[in-house]
Formats: sequence, C-alpha cells, structure tokens
Amino acid sequence: MAVNDTRTKILNAFSRLVVEYGYTSTTTLAIAKEAGVNESTIFRNFHDKEGLLDALVSFYLDDIANVRQTFVPSDSIEEDLIRLAKSYNDFVKEHRAIMSIGLSEQARFPEINVALQQLPNRFKEILDSYFSKMIQLRKINPELDIETIILDFVWLNFGHFWTQARFGSSSIQVSDEDFYQKNIRSFARALL
Repeated sequence: MAVNDTRTKILNAFSRLVVEYGYTSTTTLAIAKEAGVNESTIFRNFHDKEGLLDALVSFYLDDIANVRQTFVPSDSIEEDLIRLAKSYNDFVKEHRAIMSIGLSEQARFPEINVALQQLPNRFKEILDSYFSKMIQLRKINPELDIETIILDFVWLNFGHFWTQARFGSSSIQVSDEDFYQKNIRSFARALL
C-alpha cells in the first residue's frame, strides 16, 4: 500500500480482522489493538470503520489499474494462462478482506459490489485481447466462442479462490499448484 506506515498498519490490521471475524464483528478498538495504535489514531486517519472500508476499496481499485500492465504474453498458452491464474489468485488473496465484505455485506454496501465487478471486467479485457491475438496467430481454435472461454476462465479462477476461502481443507479443495498444473493446463489444452 502506498500510504504512510501508521495508515498501512491500521489497514492491514483491519483486513486481517475482517477476514477472521467479519466486518460487523470487527471493532475499531480491536483494530487499534491489532495495529498497535490508539483508537483515536484510527479516527484521526480514517474517521470511522466506514472510512477504513473506503480506504480498502480505493486501494483495491488502484491495484486493479495495475493488473493489465504486468501481463506480457509468451509463446506458450499454457504458461500464459497459468501466469494469469496466479496473478488473479494473488490479487484476490491480497484483497480477500474487501471481497469477503462484498459477499457478506452486499445489502449494506452495494457500492462495494460495483467495485468488485471491476476485477472480472479487467481480466475479461486482458483475456479478450489475449485470445483474439492467439486466434489471429492460429495458436487456438478459431471456432471457439471467445466470450464463453473468457467467462469460463474467470469463473474457474473465482471458484478456486472461494473454495479455498470458504471450505478450508475440505475434500473439494486443491492446492494452488495442483490447480495451476492440472486445471489450468487442462483448460489451456482444450483451446487447441
């Protein structure tokens, strides 16, 4: 986060507590204790818990703007899709608190859902450009429906993240590495 140390400590503490206890159960007193600051420091920097939430949303949106700039295609569709899946997975893990709030508090904070929609939209843009180029280069089957492929890839990655986030070590969970090496590779091979 590109903010001063105190604000960063507070936002990190807020994020950790929201992931562990939920937005409603996370108090400013608990955040202050977790961050090692006085509660008044939170109020001075963010005014209240909703101010913390606004700061998390802003950080999330700023980070989305950088997602596209980091992807440079290679000659391997499998490796490119694995890199994109890793990028998506890293991003949602970094922003797990805001994603949790968006799902659990959607009626209370509908504006967060609007912000959350920007991640799949950004990945759709990246994938649309990538798959269009791969079709032109005849590296993937030109008869495939690009929109369907893009949505399948986004849903596959979103499902993997939420399975890990919600079901812990259940029998339907796979490790990140297995997900990349098995699921994403299989997905990529189906495009040929």
